[in-house]
Amino acid sequence: MAPFAVGTRVTLSDLLFYEPYGDFPTTVEEVAPHALTTEKVHAGEKLGVYWEAYGTELAGEPMKVSLTVVREVEESGFLRRQAKTLRVVTEATPVSITVQDMSARGSSTSPRALQLDISTLSKGAYVVQLEIEVAGQYIVRADHRIEITGR
Repeated sequence: MAPFAVGTRVTLSDLLFYEPYGDFPTTVEEVAPHALTTEKVHAGEKLGVYWEAYGTELAGEPMKVSLTVVREVEESGFLRRQAKTLRVVTEATPVSITVQDMSARGSSTSPRALQLDISTLSKGAYVVQLEIEVAGQYIVRADHRIEITGR
């Protein structure tokens, strides 16, 4: 089997978390003043996620974009399993969004941003995972850790 991402044309930047401010940013310079300086995010807030896809077709091309927030480590001790069985505790449902998008026309760089409502997530460590799918190559992925704190 070929190593992951060998021969991929489209690649991704790191994820940049920001505080939503109304408009969706279209450049890194535009989003930079709103960038979060910590990986800690309050549960009641929205989370802005900015990234750039590199190597996209100049004429534009369809891209399937999936962004998911999942708990980093599942607690699996005996008492936790029993509490789940008795429905005394509930598991956090991952926050996920998938959209069909078109890359930027006239540029091989496609800046994108999404905003996630993380209010349904309980306190703890999570991974924000971005996947981009374009025709003719492996899915490319970028991820970054966050910590959800109390409201």
